Amino acid sequence: GPEGCERESQQLIVRENNLNLKAEETDYYIVDIENVDSYLGLRFDLLAVKTKHDGKDRTTPPKKLAIMELKYSDDSVDSGESSLENHFIDLSNFLTDETKYFELKAQIRYLFNLKCELGIINKPDVKNDFVIKENDLAEKPEYIIIFANYNVNDLKQNQNLYNLLIKIRNKYPLVFDKMD
Repeated sequence: GPEGCERESQQLIVRENNLNLKAEETDYYIVDIENVDSYLGLRFDLLAVKTKHDGKDRTTPPKKLAIMELKYSDDSVDSGESSLENHFIDLSNFLTDETKYFELKAQIRYLFNLKCELGIINKPDVKNDFVIKENDLAEKPEYIIIFANYNVNDLKQNQNLYNLLIKIRNKYPLVFDKMD
């Protein structure tokens, strides 16, 4: 079913960014999928960290948190509990709780460092200490929406998506102030 396809897409994103032969050419390390905060009642599809690299050289440890939302299929954008607008409601609530945001950064830092140590994330062959330190991830985080199996050729659908994003932009300015 659709949920299985979304999970498969998440796994593909992880493999392409963390383990694939060309993973060194990407900007993101995926650290966690289906991350749940039961206190706030929200779920993040993918949590990642962004590194700055020059070509194939990812020798600088990641400094930026990225929260990714995967929308799989045309219907997933504006219908049901997992609509795009509902995700922005959750994100807005999350960003108002500084403690939860701090805890998420600490969790991501721990998971990234552990996965590097265990070899689950292919880190570059560097002599420096390739870890995220306590004061890292201080840059403004990113929120990335990934569309998979989405009909980009349907003009009406694209206009509806554009209108929805404008509505979200106007309704949830906090998210856009605190995130790229």
